[in-house]
Amino acid sequence: MGAILKLLFSKGHRPRKWVIFTKITYSIVAPALMLSNVSAWIFLLGFVLERCAYAPQTYWNTMAKGLCCDEDALKVPGMRREAWFVSLHHMFASLMGVVVSLYIILADRVFELDTKLCWGEAQPTKAVNFLWYTFALLQPLLGLVTAWLVFKFPITGDRLDELEKKTAADIKAEREIGEAGEAGGGGSTAQVAPE
Repeated sequence: MGAILKLLFSKGHRPRKWVIFTKITYSIVAPALMLSNVSAWIFLLGFVLERCAYAPQTYWNTMAKGLCCDEDALKVPGMRREAWFVSLHHMFASLMGVVVSLYIILADRVFELDTKLCWGEAQPTKAVNFLWYTFALLQPLLGLVTAWLVFKFPITGDRLDELEKKTAADIKAEREIGEAGEAGGGGSTAQVAPE
């Protein structure tokens, strides 16, 4: 899935629409499959579908951070605060790790999930049901939330077109300054403020 999406994106397709489409599709198909038949194979198929739905999201995460950095760099000439945007992203990702850890502790305490039973030993029925509904309902619900958040991303349409034009003009101006500096023997790396 990732290789196919990479080929499509290199031809100009934007991953935003793919994220929305795959997350909504997964969030409808996975619960229907998992709730229709309780088997390990259906559970595995649901997991594979979730991974396929996640593939375009990885491209989108990178692209969205880049778009935010590019727009900010054009608003604040001479400064690119990429580290700030990436650190915010990683901070929220780390917080999600804490939330997932608390969720697993809840599963352990309330639903008696035994994380040491990994090699075929039976889990208590409460724990099996907890895991099943986590993957059949909670994860697809989070997929719908992700699709909505990606849909609401503000740098789209005319705003995105304008950003791409300004960024291309900025890159072209920087190249011209670099080439002029190299021709003159200076090799300047100064940034050009956009108009």
